[in-house]
Amino acid sequence: MRPTYRALQCLEHPATITCVALLILNDHVFKIIAPSWITGKLSDFAGLFFFPFLLAIVFGVGTRRAGEIAFAITAIWFAAIKTSPIGITLTQDWLAPILGYRVPITLDPTDLIALVALIPAYYLWKTRVPSPRTNARAWLLLGIASLAAIATTPAPLKGIHSVTSRGNLTYARMDTTSGSPTWFVSENGGRVWTSTTMTIQSPLPQMVCEPDQPDICYRVIRKEHVEASHDGGKTWSIAWQVPAERQDFIRRARSFGALPFDAGPYDLTLSEPIGKNGLHTLIVAAGEQGVLVRAPDGKWDRYAVGELTPTPFAAPDIFLSVFYTWGELVTLGLVAGAVFFVLAIVLAIAQTRKRMPSRQATLLSGLCMLLIVLVGFLPIALWAVGTIPGYDLAEKLMWIGAGIMSALTFVPLGIGILRARHP
Repeated sequence: MRPTYRALQCLEHPATITCVALLILNDHVFKIIAPSWITGKLSDFAGLFFFPFLLAIVFGVGTRRAGEIAFAITAIWFAAIKTSPIGITLTQDWLAPILGYRVPITLDPTDLIALVALIPAYYLWKTRVPSPRTNARAWLLLGIASLAAIATTPAPLKGIHSVTSRGNLTYARMDTTSGSPTWFVSENGGRVWTSTTMTIQSPLPQMVCEPDQPDICYRVIRKEHVEASHDGGKTWSIAWQVPAERQDFIRRARSFGALPFDAGPYDLTLSEPIGKNGLHTLIVAAGEQGVLVRAPDGKWDRYAVGELTPTPFAAPDIFLSVFYTWGELVTLGLVAGAVFFVLAIVLAIAQTRKRMPSRQATLLSGLCMLLIVLVGFLPIALWAVGTIPGYDLAEKLMWIGAGIMSALTFVPLGIGILRARHP
């Protein structure tokens, strides 16, 4: 019980009490009224200072090395959630049933600087002399610190929910789950937005039509769809929608920020410039995805408004594609490892019995590696960068290839064993 008593004494220290109070104020007050990179880093520093003390109480019952274990786990866990999507997902899945919502965790390696907070915390741990005399204040602080460590406030959700035009100006209203709305204005058809103090009151239209071509109308009544009509609203067809084959990629990309994909649409308006065909620029309020703009020539693009940046439909490069498909690649790596392990046994037997020259053994190993890349890694990477139509194809190719490779390994293994027993 000595580590438990030492941890309780560390929780009573004024530095720990200050960090607990700072974390509570920062998460529930400062982040709401003045969100910035400072408030983001502040919670990391404060939480890392006292979190090892909480873990030490958990491990203190079973080992005298509870402090060292607690500090090591804290450092490894914090590094994992700041540098690995797997660490974020596991942490969110663990906390979601407790808190009732998925804690927003940002993948940001620069937050690792907060690990320096463990240095003074460990010094405090080593200088405390464990004593079985603890008072009720220590246990009260244990409860408060535990709640402060896990009960973080979900980040306020933001989104563009209203757009309206006044001449060559288009206004967009950004709403949040807390605080007053913020207004932005665009002078170039929704491509670039700047904040403004002006507020525009306008009802959300269900439908807008071209002033000079009233048979051409647009509406937003379904999620992730913009519909168009060329007969004055009698019949409708889909003019834009979120690509169905990219839904899984979007889910993965959004999961790293712990936020749902909300593309609306919520509102739409016709604005300048006007094309030679007489059609206006159509601007659609796309929730936390900013705005969706259809140029008069029919081309659709998405644009950022303030800090709201559209989620890409594909990874911009091969490195991020690996990042987004980490789970499948780990599985493939395990299968490949098993394949090479079995292959190494077969080659060792073959070499021992002089059944296979070294050049042929090297060639066989190279072909096996190439096969793994072609049927496993390459389809997944191509799916992530958006060059093949859907994830299902890549996933099927990966598992079929992995299954074939796994099955084929038993054939040479059996042959090698038989040759070893009957040379």
